[in-house]
Amino acid sequence: MCIHDAACKQTAVAEFIHGHPLHRSVAEHPALVGIADIAWADIAGCPADVPAVFAGLLDRSSCAEALRVLQIVLHDGTFRLSVAMPRALPFLIRLGSDPTVPGRVDVAEWVLLIAFLSLPVTEDSSSFEVMLSGLDSDRPERAECRTVFAEHVDHCRTLLRDDDPSEKLISNQDFDALLEAAEQPGQTASC
Repeated sequence: MCIHDAACKQTAVAEFIHGHPLHRSVAEHPALVGIADIAWADIAGCPADVPAVFAGLLDRSSCAEALRVLQIVLHDGTFRLSVAMPRALPFLIRLGSDPTVPGRVDVAEWVLLIAFLSLPVTEDSSSFEVMLSGLDSDRPERAECRTVFAEHVDHCRTLLRDDDPSEKLISNQDFDALLEAAEQPGQTASC
């Protein structure tokens, strides 16, 4: 399984910024309001310059690379969300629901994957699910992501385009799974 450690994440962000220096400042985009106010470096394993990578999603020439880098930063491995994901998820949901974002479809598909990876995994889950994702008791970021989905259901609904079926980003079945993740109650981890 691919593991993304803090050094790997820092290197990916630094290389992105070096290759796309114009994205050092966060773009003035409604979907990114508040992103610079988050102390990203205070989140375990998260690079401080995450906002610059998010800004890269708004530029057609860098959006694919920005998405790749964010996927490294916001996942601890292929099937495991990082502790930074709940803080980043509101921005991803808003970007995925905004038709002006160049990589909107890819961001929306990632949001759907995050919803699936946020579904509860308990002692009653299959041993395969537990092996891939870990138990909710060990991975509280999943419950935190479910809370974020519940808080942003209206934005999540815009991931579906009913007015033009050829533009539909997510199938109704997949969208139902996204809402199922949102309806799972978030639980606060006890410290």
